[in-house]
Amino acid sequence: MRGSILASEMFERPPWVIYADDPAKFRFSYSFSMGRIPQPTAILDAKGAFLTHPERRRPNEPYETRPLGSPPKYLSDEAKKLWKEIAHNLLPGVSKVSDRHAFEMLVWLMAKERADSINNNERGQLIKLLGSFGMTPADRSKISLDSTPLDEFQQFLIKPKPVRPAPRVRLSSLAIVRLR
Repeated sequence: MRGSILASEMFERPPWVIYADDPAKFRFSYSFSMGRIPQPTAILDAKGAFLTHPERRRPNEPYETRPLGSPPKYLSDEAKKLWKEIAHNLLPGVSKVSDRHAFEMLVWLMAKERADSINNNERGQLIKLLGSFGMTPADRSKISLDSTPLDEFQQFLIKPKPVRPAPRVRLSSLAIVRLR
C-alpha cells in the first residue's frame, strides 16, 4: 500500500503527508516555492522598465527625502565615531532616515568586525548590509543616482562641438534623366 492514494485520504491529510513515506514522490508532490521579491520602483525606473510598460508603475510608493542624520544618543562614543565614518563614506543620496535601523545594524556589525569578535554568520550579514548600502564594488555599479543640476558654465563645457553640415549636392534635371 506504499504510495497509494485513496480519495478519502486526499481530503483528510495535506499532500506533503500523503507521500511522506516515499522521498522521491515527496519532492514532486508539493511545491514550497516563494514568489519573487519585488524591486523598488527607483531601480525599475533606472533600468527603463517603465518605458516599455508604463502601466506597471506603482503610483503610491513612499519616497523618503530626509537624510540619514546624526547617530542616536544611546550609541557609545566608539559607535558614534564609526557611524560618522561609515556615513561619510556612503555615496550621496543612498541612505535616508528610513534606513537608520539597517545602518545601525551595519555600524554594530562593523564594530564587532574591528574588534575581531565576529562569527561567520554575522560576517555574511555585514557583507550583505554593505552591499545594500552600495559599499562594495559590485553593488556600487548597480546604483544610479540623479545628478545635481549643472550651471550654465558646466553645461557649456559638456556641450558637444557643432558639426558643420555637409554641402548639399544639387542635381540638375538633366542629370536625373541620365541616372534613370
